[in-house]
Amino acid sequence: MQHDEYVSFPMASTEIRAAGTFGPYLVRVLTATDYGASALRVALWESMLSTLAAVAADGKQIMSAGSSHFVQSDRPSGVADVIVGVLPGATR
Repeated sequence: MQHDEYVSFPMASTEIRAAGTFGPYLVRVLTATDYGASALRVALWESMLSTLAAVAADGKQIMSAGSSHFVQSDRPSGVADVIVGVLPGATR
């Protein structure tokens, strides 16, 4: 199944571009860095997620160093920091 995901990257990227922007909404794309995959696959994945962030008017890709695909489990405080960071007037 993982192989199917990699094979589908070009199609997913095309779908992202075709969908257009996120409008006026801010978007934060948390990106894991520990995939256990080849350097080429990691670069492809990171590029695709960068493209996703780029179609937002206020989009940003945030690298979550040392986390796997499950960023929310590996770095919950990092996820919370990103959420709090986009809430007006919020502090942590």
